[in-house]
Amino acid sequence: LYGARLQNLTDALGKEAFLDTECGVIRAIKANRTVIGTGGSVVYREEAMRHLAALGPIVHLDVPLAVIEERVARNPQRGLAIAPGQTLADIFHEREALYAAWAGLRCHAQNKSPRECAQWIVRHLPQDLRAADA
Repeated sequence: LYGARLQNLTDALGKEAFLDTECGVIRAIKANRTVIGTGGSVVYREEAMRHLAALGPIVHLDVPLAVIEERVARNPQRGLAIAPGQTLADIFHEREALYAAWAGLRCHAQNKSPRECAQWIVRHLPQDLRAADA
């Protein structure tokens, strides 16, 4: 959408303005029977989360902080919506409570492949939301 790396956007806009922009993008989504993989920071804006919840179930792919730290270390170019002085641990703990409040399903994903996570989610979705061929 913006044609820029996430870190460049957060650096240019600052965390709060980035979160407001992200919320606007999320609120513009019109989707049906679609998987939407958001950035982790989407959970900071109630308006965005209300919109996503209206579109369908919210699933939290839950992994421990150590796994997140490893992933960020492996891909330092990924970018983070983080305020000056905040640590990865700070935002992890902030988001944990928010994810718990919004997610209807919580998939413990630490030892699961993406395929296993998808299978777990399909098995735990309400029956009326499961694909006929799942």
